[in-house]
This record gives sequence, C-alpha cells and structure tokens, in this order.
Amino acid sequence: MLIRNDLINFEKIIIDVASKSIYISNCDVIISIEVKISQVVIHTLIYIRKTIIVSFRSKIIVFVHHNSILSDQDFFFESNEFNLLLYAHLVNVESCIILIRNDTNKAMQLFRNYRVERITKLNFLNAF
Repeated sequence: MLIRNDLINFEKIIIDVASKSIYISNCDVIISIEVKISQVVIHTLIYIRKTIIVSFRSKIIVFVHHNSILSDQDFFFESNEFNLLLYAHLVNVESCIILIRNDTNKAMQLFRNYRVERITKLNFLNAF
C-alpha cells in the first residue's frame, strides 16, 4: 500500500508499526499490516580510468569507471582515503568523473585501475 504524505495528515492516518496497524481517524477504521524492515546496502567499486599525477595543493577532476549492473539510480560517493581529500558526491550510476584534492606537500601518482572507493545506493538515511 502506498499512502501519500498529504493524505496522512488530511485523513488523520496513524501508522503504528509496533502493533502492525494503520488507524484512519476520519473513517474510524483499523487495518492490519505486515511490517518488513530491512536495509540492503548496494554498492559498487570505483576505479581510476588512467594513470594520473595530482600536483601538490591542487584539485583535479579524475575520470573513473565501475562495473555496476544497476541502472537509473542515484548513488552516494564518499571515501575514507587518507592521503587524498575526496569530496562526497551525489552521483548517477552513469557518472564518470570525481573531484580529488591533494592537500599534501608532494605530488601523488594514482595508477590506472586504482580503487578509489565505492558508491552506495542512496537511502532515506543519507539522502538530503
């Protein structure tokens, strides 16, 4: 069942997950529901497309590739790489670039097929 947010307020609908029921105040009706709570983390790894050198104290756009089998979805890209600052991105599965910043005092070479990080399917917990 799909209930729009504007109807929840208008019809005075109360969704009680603990008792697995929906109470519609305007009609004085109680509907029992089945509740399934699960979170499936879908992610795919991202690799640098060709060998590059990131100059010290600079930003660069890097072309990347991945082997995603998913399509028509938005993803969240965030990295835990310590040597480079990789910005968090909201990306489409077809995106092929990321922004990298090198805050160190030396140039860094990133080799072809270097695993940058992963993109994770957006869910309501990390969507904004």
